[in-house]
Amino acid sequence: MAWKYNPPGGIAYILKEVWFQDPLRPGDYLFVADGTTSYAAGTDGFTTASNLPELFDSTGLTYDSTDRSSGFGDLLSFFLEPNFTLLRGLPDHLYTGKKALTQTLSSNVEGIYWEGSRFDDELILSVSDIDTALQSFFYVGGDGDDTVYLKGSFENLVEGYALSMFWGANGNDSLVLEGLSSNWDIQKLKNEVGFEISKPTVASTFVAKEVETVVTGDKVFS
Repeated sequence: MAWKYNPPGGIAYILKEVWFQDPLRPGDYLFVADGTTSYAAGTDGFTTASNLPELFDSTGLTYDSTDRSSGFGDLLSFFLEPNFTLLRGLPDHLYTGKKALTQTLSSNVEGIYWEGSRFDDELILSVSDIDTALQSFFYVGGDGDDTVYLKGSFENLVEGYALSMFWGANGNDSLVLEGLSSNWDIQKLKNEVGFEISKPTVASTFVAKEVETVVTGDKVFS
């Protein structure tokens, strides 16, 4: 399936919908809402699910996927399970208005690279108590004041996997953790704004880059 984009004062482009592999971004499996699709099986090799916009050409020209016709930010929920990953609350197609259904990613989709909007976004990241299929998680908040809620099994998000990160980027951003501060090891990043999050029993960390605040049940770190 495809949709036609007419940039102001430019030429029209025919772009893809649903889950598709972007030839200019090897390994990226891109999502564009079509109101029908609710499943992605992944591709050969390491597959990264992403909401990056399709590139028009190798110069990087594309459309603004961070805008929202509603004028409101995203309210996302990502559930990391043993055999699949569930993405809920995805925004509808920016230009056609087609509905974004809940998406199920198979175990053949090993990573997520997701970008928020230009507004205030919230993401609940819920990690199963059993090893998850996902091996890498990278969320970019973008503009606005963004909040990520980290719930469930922290060990299964970070232990033995590739880098997992919340990059707040612009705005005043927060990471909210379950439990008391004594359950966590929270260290400021060196030479830049943000934190490294770990637990005493876990060797790996979750990076909160350009994130101004970490909130636990009893303390606020800033």
